[in-house]
Amino acid sequence: MNARLLPNAPTARLTSLSLPSSSSPSSSSASSSLSSRHFHTNGFLSRDSRARRRQQHQQRNHRLNNKRVSYASDNYVKNVASVETRVPLKICWQLWQDRTRIPNWMPWIAKVEYDDIDKTKTKWILETEQFGQKLQFSWTAKDLEPVEYERIAWKSEDGLRNRGSVTFKDVGNNSTKIEMMIEYEVPAVLKPVGELVSPLVGSIIGKDLERFDEFARKVEKQLLKK
Repeated sequence: MNARLLPNAPTARLTSLSLPSSSSPSSSSASSSLSSRHFHTNGFLSRDSRARRRQQHQQRNHRLNNKRVSYASDNYVKNVASVETRVPLKICWQLWQDRTRIPNWMPWIAKVEYDDIDKTKTKWILETEQFGQKLQFSWTAKDLEPVEYERIAWKSEDGLRNRGSVTFKDVGNNSTKIEMMIEYEVPAVLKPVGELVSPLVGSIIGKDLERFDEFARKVEKQLLKK
């Protein structure tokens, strides 16, 4: 599904990833909340602790600016982020259709390549440095049936297990609302800090969509010059 896209669109990749440091207010708050301990009273869990236990078995949503962090019940963690950009729906749709462009606004994705035979499959390589480790993951994604100008979706077939979608909505005035949802299994190497992964990923994809907004507006300006 490699669209023939917009001529002379920006091609320079962003090479640095701005992530909240462990000393930032949002990171500190998330760490403090996630590291809290349950207290016992007379050998039994307190009422608050029992409530927390019940919540661990239910899907919980937290809103962080334009990011929603959810804990799924099937071993997948879900993150959702959205952005509204003053760029027409058609341009936004076409930019996402060419998967090889994605590293322009998602710099932690080092490379996306189409399969030589099946163009509904792409090979993804993720590279980042977090929690004092240099991390690299890869997977092959299979595109699911798209809804033109409304939704694209995928599911991994090997490597890092994940699935997700990007939805598009024309909100008028040549503007588009884009929402990205990613579900994934926390890799074994990150299990010791698993509770911190979801807030981090939520922050990352929120910034990714802000970068997409900037990238798409640059593309639109180039097109208007022609």
